[in-house]
Amino acid sequence: MLLSTMKLVLLLPTFVLGFPTENCVPKMRLRKNRSPVLLTTIRAEDFRMGVKSQLSPLHFQSPLVSHRMSSLSLRSTLQERSDSGNDKAQETKAFLQLCELLDVKPAGLLRLEQCKKSGIRGVFANRSLSKGDMIMSISLSSCLRDNQTPSWMMEIADDLGGLCNPSAWATRLAAILLDRQLDRERDHATALWLSLLPDPDHLRASLPIHWSESVLLSAQCTALELAVDTAFFPRAHAIEVLLKALNSIDDATHAIQHMNEAARRSLCENALDIVQTRTYRLGEDDRGPPLRVLAPVFDFINHPSCGSANAYFALEGGVSPHLVVRATREITDDSEV
Repeated sequence: MLLSTMKLVLLLPTFVLGFPTENCVPKMRLRKNRSPVLLTTIRAEDFRMGVKSQLSPLHFQSPLVSHRMSSLSLRSTLQERSDSGNDKAQETKAFLQLCELLDVKPAGLLRLEQCKKSGIRGVFANRSLSKGDMIMSISLSSCLRDNQTPSWMMEIADDLGGLCNPSAWATRLAAILLDRQLDRERDHATALWLSLLPDPDHLRASLPIHWSESVLLSAQCTALELAVDTAFFPRAHAIEVLLKALNSIDDATHAIQHMNEAARRSLCENALDIVQTRTYRLGEDDRGPPLRVLAPVFDFINHPSCGSANAYFALEGGVSPHLVVRATREITDDSEV
């Protein structure tokens, strides 16, 4: 379980794509079988209780909602894709290979497995750790960063207000992820990481932005409905921007040329789902806007419920920066980080 000294990105509705809350302009969205809903600004403070980093910020577990949501029987994005022992063994092996290829330190300390009690996939320690001990370290160069915009995004720079526009970080990061997914010559480490990401259908099922009207109504939570409404337009814009960029690729050998419009849209939607549930924000100083990253291995560590965190992360290393996770208290052998 993880705390952050670097500010975990809580991707709440009005800044689900990086838009500052105070700059959000109310809009109207006509919801099916209901009167128009004014899309008011939802403050981050209203949602911070119990938000899980590995799930959508809209899939929160506040006392107001948690007992109602349990009846929906939604599968966690972190659960195993299959219950078969063979698939679990393959995932465990792939995780170990990924750690080795990315030179994650200390070697052999962590494993990926499904929690016996919750059924949720997480990262577990293979030995006991003391307060302050390093749990893992990964080079920042091994992470996907929002300052690595792919060349095919240059065609739609104006749609983002400029490629360096801080408000467009989620769109940029989704484009970077798409670029890796569509790269036929991607390295083995990237292929392993992508294979371990949540199943797209299971991920969609856990995110309220994709829920039907009837499911949202069954939650009986106005705040949740407003959050979904507020996230609707920024997300729709991001998807259209990504589609426009992908459609501008004129390389006949590019993998995107073998996909129809529906497949391309689905790919963009899943990329945003991944970005909006697994991104971390690093740094906030005078050197410029904070860096948003998708960090392989690190992104499998679950965010805790209140009071149960046993680790924190920070950027260390200066010239050769590394994302480092350390224990905030003693962690016993076989415990989840």
